[in-house]
Amino acid sequence: MLTFGFTPTNVETERFVGSVRNWPLFPDTNASLRRLSASFRLAVISNVDDDLFHDTARHLSVDFDDVITSERVRAYKPALDPFETAFTRLGVPPNRLLHVAQSVYHDVNPAGRLGIDCVRVRRYDDQFDPPAPQTDPVHTVPDLTTLADGLLD
Repeated sequence: MLTFGFTPTNVETERFVGSVRNWPLFPDTNASLRRLSASFRLAVISNVDDDLFHDTARHLSVDFDDVITSERVRAYKPALDPFETAFTRLGVPPNRLLHVAQSVYHDVNPAGRLGIDCVRVRRYDDQFDPPAPQTDPVHTVPDLTTLADGLLD
């Protein structure tokens, strides 16, 4: 667990939680997703509720083939339920999916347990998610542009 040397007040905590819906996307997100959507089906598996994803989606310039939120599945990653829901709803076996994510704990490890290949997007090195892969990602990239370049070129 990360500590930053202070304990936020209730007001600060509420302000932080309320700010999440306005966080900007990473600069490469929309262009990379548009490029990938021309060749691949795209789906989201996210540890958020539907309202928060709706707020985030207004910043996105692509439509997804499916959106699987923790609220809909009633489980949070690293539980396997969100992943199992994805391959059931998409009608694709686990070995035909590629999961792209940052978190080893929430994404790489559970996806690997189900036989889903995973690409780890490692934007911050390991400062927010110390590596403890039980299943190694098939590839690690610094951003989505690098992922799109690798898959499409």
